[in-house]
Amino acid sequence: MTLPRALVVAVFAALAAAAPGALAGTGMAPLRISRLAQPAPPFRDAVLRRPPVRFGQTGTDPEGTYTTKDGVGVHVVFPGLSAPDAVAGQSTADFLGALLHGPELSTLTVELGAFTTVQEACGIVALACYYPGEHKLFVPTSLPPGNEVPIEQILAHEYGHHVAASRSNPPWPAVDWGPKRWATYMRVCPHAFAGDMFPGDESAGYELNPGEGWAEAFRLANSLRIGTWPDIGWPIVADVFLPDTTALALVGQDVLTPWVATPSRQLSGVLRRGQVRRIRIATPLDGTARATATGPAGIRVAFVNGRGSRQSAGGRSATTTVCGARTTVVTVQAKRAGRFALAYTTP
Repeated sequence: MTLPRALVVAVFAALAAAAPGALAGTGMAPLRISRLAQPAPPFRDAVLRRPPVRFGQTGTDPEGTYTTKDGVGVHVVFPGLSAPDAVAGQSTADFLGALLHGPELSTLTVELGAFTTVQEACGIVALACYYPGEHKLFVPTSLPPGNEVPIEQILAHEYGHHVAASRSNPPWPAVDWGPKRWATYMRVCPHAFAGDMFPGDESAGYELNPGEGWAEAFRLANSLRIGTWPDIGWPIVADVFLPDTTALALVGQDVLTPWVATPSRQLSGVLRRGQVRRIRIATPLDGTARATATGPAGIRVAFVNGRGSRQSAGGRSATTTVCGARTTVVTVQAKRAGRFALAYTTP
């Protein structure tokens, strides 16, 4: 049967009118925190060292800010669409807001794109990636048939990278080494110097990269909040990163109460001429320790253990890298007798 010309024109007009609406949707299934309990095969992601190609953006990609239940705005970009997908954007914000998080959530941008365009940004083996230079996640709205990894688990892992990138762990980048408390407990520094861990290695050393180990520990900590991680296993990074109860508690501390540098501490005493005073100080965390001394002429201060210990030109101050040791020794001596004062900071 031949349709009347007027009806054909009307049908095509309706399809044309519907097209923008169709392009506006991502087709992304609503995210559910409960899917962190689903079994999942291993997957790889990437932490990018340079700006990626942004899904072919021309600067006009739609975007929106969606508010979590605790009032944090999450910026979401929808590359390649004609309009924001408010349902997908709000679902993403709600999911991220349900994870352990601190104020770093407000600095995040999420780009939701098709799987092929995510791979253009992240690399052919990565299902998603994070670019710390812009605090940006690149996440697919869906995966190809046969790939059974829930988007929620990918997104939780990626957000772990964002947490780390928003934390301080001097003298190392926390996005590669993990936040300070967790990294200290997991002995990342001694392992890295021994060649047993490879901070920042997103290729051959991926499974022994503490940045990835942290992201998985973060994913585990969030899954355990719904109590069903044993169904998932530990398939992505080496077993050395499998956290015990203490490590999981430190994950929570590093997220909710980020480490900050401790104030300088002071002590004083009396030096005899030529005497070397040895002062043992506690170093509960790995990182940089500093000491400065004032007192009689020719006073000098030094660390006698640690890595990369250095004195200033005049010898009145010194630094060292604490790496696995929970105490360090500072020596103070002077050419003349007199009172001295020592100021020191530990990680």
